[in-house]
Amino acid sequence: MSNTKFYYKEGKAGDFPYIELGYAGEAHSHSVKIAVKEASNMFSYIIDGDETLYYDSQLPLRSFAVGMPLLFPFPNRITDAMYVWKGVTRLQKKDGIPIQLHSMLNDETTFTNDAPVVTDKSASLTTRIRVDESHPIYLGFPFAFLLEFTFVVDENGVSVIHRLNNLSGEDMPYGIAYHPYFNKLSGEDETIIHVPCTYMYEVKTDVEPAFFNKTAAGLGMVPNVMPTGNLLEVAGTDSDILEPTPVGKLDLDTVYTSVAPNPPATIEYRKQGFTLSISGSEEYQHYVVFTPKGKSYFCIEPQTCSTDAVNLYAQGLEHVNLLVCPAKQNIEGVVHYNYTFKK
Repeated sequence: MSNTKFYYKEGKAGDFPYIELGYAGEAHSHSVKIAVKEASNMFSYIIDGDETLYYDSQLPLRSFAVGMPLLFPFPNRITDAMYVWKGVTRLQKKDGIPIQLHSMLNDETTFTNDAPVVTDKSASLTTRIRVDESHPIYLGFPFAFLLEFTFVVDENGVSVIHRLNNLSGEDMPYGIAYHPYFNKLSGEDETIIHVPCTYMYEVKTDVEPAFFNKTAAGLGMVPNVMPTGNLLEVAGTDSDILEPTPVGKLDLDTVYTSVAPNPPATIEYRKQGFTLSISGSEEYQHYVVFTPKGKSYFCIEPQTCSTDAVNLYAQGLEHVNLLVCPAKQNIEGVVHYNYTFKK
């Protein structure tokens, strides 16, 4: 173990503990930190000393406004906190509160974990949450399930594997997404993003400016973000990022797709000399790109499905890629965050 380039450590940030997984190579090094009891938020990803993820210690990790929140079962937003499945309309709620934005996991302290595993090829950590009829999530999403996330650091970066076990006796609709807040390490002009998806979702214009607000950060719903389900060509629009584009030129809150497995998205940090690539397994068919003006962060969010996919699917739209886990079955997928340096 003493000769391996991989390691793990335990630490504490403020009032919460975390587990660090790392790689100390001869040419480059990187590490991630996961706060298991703070909804398994991977709130740090350092590459050669540069922190790629935004974390403000004044904001709770469970606010979904920092780090990399996990989004499940319905990523991003659903209309009026309500969804339709097999002809039944349900209110997505938790502890008596409607949940319209970013779904059900971000405030969870019920995650558990296995001991970290270090080999000569990787360092990994598996965390999990189990939901049954006694869990607060069940009232708003009445399915029993076991959901695991395995964070794997290897020589190329970090991957996150999800494994979903549907413990209930009926088919379970779902989507999974990651919501990383990336730092603009190279500034507005030299932090370059590229999402080569050919389509984006048309959005509605009749959304209330603030439907629901549950965070100290003041993050609530904003106008023009709920998709109609119609797909629009990206090329030639203000949302065109088919070619590498400085993040400072963009003002996006946009869902992209190629109606197929996502092509890799990239973030080029020109001052730091490396490019971060985001890719996933075949079920990851969407990205949400969020580039708010005047902020030090932006988001490229790999998602299996579109925003409001469960309701759009109920309208007969299959390209939204709502996933269904059959009763008593298991499904898994993976997202990779790998980097390369210029030679």
